[in-house]
Amino acid sequence: TTEGIIRTFRPVAVLLSSLEWRVSGGSPAFLHGCSIALHALVMLALYLVWRRLLDDDTAFLAALLMSVLASTSEVAFTVVGQADLLCALFILLGLAAHRSPQAWAPGVTAALYALALGSKESAIGAPLVWWAVDWALPPPTSTPRRSVGRWALYGLAALGMLALRQHALGALLPGLSTLHNPLVGQGWLARLLGAGRVFVANYWLSVVNPSVWLYDCSYAACKAGEPTDPVAWLGLALALG
Repeated sequence: TTEGIIRTFRPVAVLLSSLEWRVSGGSPAFLHGCSIALHALVMLALYLVWRRLLDDDTAFLAALLMSVLASTSEVAFTVVGQADLLCALFILLGLAAHRSPQAWAPGVTAALYALALGSKESAIGAPLVWWAVDWALPPPTSTPRRSVGRWALYGLAALGMLALRQHALGALLPGLSTLHNPLVGQGWLARLLGAGRVFVANYWLSVVNPSVWLYDCSYAACKAGEPTDPVAWLGLALALG
């Protein structure tokens, strides 16, 4: 909780890292091998989940594209990126459970959602992704009453993880400084435009060109946006559209 320190609460990712360290004694080869294995497991989960929603060919192409894009980011070649991989794995498994008509599915989905939140904070938006999939591909056995019960369980899972975070760190939100993110000290418009430029220059371009880095945390990449920058405005339009 010291000023300038990022207050992250990722017990699942930390547990995995500590287990890897105990088993290998900190061997770089072992740690990187675990990252590669986890990356492959996520791609397999992506294929298996999406083939149930669409078809084999589409699911295979989606997993293949994802594996190429992810290989250019920190999740594929740095140990700290295992938090992202764990988060993605639990969200994918949660989607499969969320779509299941079985009585046990809501509880399992909520547990997987909690594990995703314990891997990385960005999992907070997972239910929105599941809702979007339901909207695009409605499950055949869904009923309004059953659906409300599911979402209530997911909300309880999120509240439980927030309570654990508050107990462990004494704060619900991360503590960021300009050392970690140059946009923190800027005005709201400069922050939005800076994020818009990153959205285009990194995320969207990486779809066209897999050699573009997804995670560029340098000052030049994350600096505040200018009102005269058309790329920044384009990024905002794409994100909001």
